[in-house]
Amino acid sequence: MLSLFSTPTKQKKQIITGVKLTAVCLHADWCENSRALLKYYENLKNKFDGQDILFVTLDFTNRTTRHQASLLANALNVHEQVAEYDETGVILLITQVQTRKATTKKISGVLERTMPFEEMANQIKDLLNA
Repeated sequence: MLSLFSTPTKQKKQIITGVKLTAVCLHADWCENSRALLKYYENLKNKFDGQDILFVTLDFTNRTTRHQASLLANALNVHEQVAEYDETGVILLITQVQTRKATTKKISGVLERTMPFEEMANQIKDLLNA
C-alpha cells in the first residue's frame, strides 16, 4: 500500500537549528496592496526555497484571523515588530540581533508592492548573506 505521508528510506529528516531571516507578510483580503503583493510573496518563497528564511503570513482580514495572527506573532516573538509597522500589504524582513545579554529582533527591511521583484529578492539575498 502506498502511503502519501511516507518518505523514501534514503532521505533523512533535516533539522533546522535556527532561522536567519523571517519574512512576515501582513495580509488582509480587503487590502488591495495585500492582494497585489501575494504573487510576489509566492515567487519569493519559491526563489529562496531551501534557505534559512521563514516565510509567514499573518492574516488581518477579520476578527478571527486577526486573533490567530496575533497568537502566531507572539509565538514567533515578532509581535513587537508587527505592532510597530501596523499596516497590511507589506512584507517585513525581520532579523535577529545577538548581543552579550540577549537576542532581539528588528525590522531590517520592508517590501512593498511598488518595488520590482528583483529589488525584493536582492534585499532578502543581502540579509541572508550578512
